[in-house]
Amino acid sequence: QLELTGGIDIVADSGLKAKMSTATIQTNDNIISSKEPVLVEMPSGTIRSNEMRILSKSREIAFVNDVKAHLLPAKPDAAAENAPRPAKQPATPMFGGGEGPIDITANRLDIDDTDKTATFTGNVKARQGDAALATAALEVQYEGGDTGAAGSATAANPGAGTKIKRIFSKSPVVMTRAPQDRVTGASFDYDAIKQVAIVDGDVEMTSGTDRSATGDRATVDQQADTILLTGSVVAIQGRNQLRGERLYVERATGRTQLSSPV
Repeated sequence: QLELTGGIDIVADSGLKAKMSTATIQTNDNIISSKEPVLVEMPSGTIRSNEMRILSKSREIAFVNDVKAHLLPAKPDAAAENAPRPAKQPATPMFGGGEGPIDITANRLDIDDTDKTATFTGNVKARQGDAALATAALEVQYEGGDTGAAGSATAANPGAGTKIKRIFSKSPVVMTRAPQDRVTGASFDYDAIKQVAIVDGDVEMTSGTDRSATGDRATVDQQADTILLTGSVVAIQGRNQLRGERLYVERATGRTQLSSPV
């Protein structure tokens, strides 16, 4: 067991850099731990926490206490970069879409680079632009970012060159978007490839002070810029109340359609 003090830098060939003031290295088990604040920088963003533990053999990392992650989305490929832009850009997505960075705070972050998952737990709050999400636990599935050859430095490299595939929570979620949009539900599942978010269970959507709708499930297609609310839908605007089974909203055109089975 090695005890290191006085400032430690870990630099990996992949571009990862880890900085900490103290570290304990258990050489037989390939474990690096620190109970002092740490900063991990990688091509896909940065992670800060007050404690960190790296399990090199199983390619796992635990960040504990006051975790702050700043995640950068993958750059579009050349074809997407040169593709023609629509005349009218879609409205700002509720969460997960767009090209801006995602900032996440939590009590703990566990990264399993074998299964390609990053799990945030404990008072999780995520923000992207003017959109925000709050929940008890949030899991991010990603691809790429292999740790490479075995070793303490390279095994600390989840996330380098990664691309987010899915963000989901099985806990109740609250999503907001400035200035007055709010969506709540029992669970949240965002497909980052298709850019489709599903909020399930006791869904409530509000916009401003006089518009709201409730239902069983909301499907937000961020590419098509549409929202579909299904299951015992109740839509309220001012003193008017409508009931149905399917509420479809085209946000770009402002078109809304409420229907029920025949």
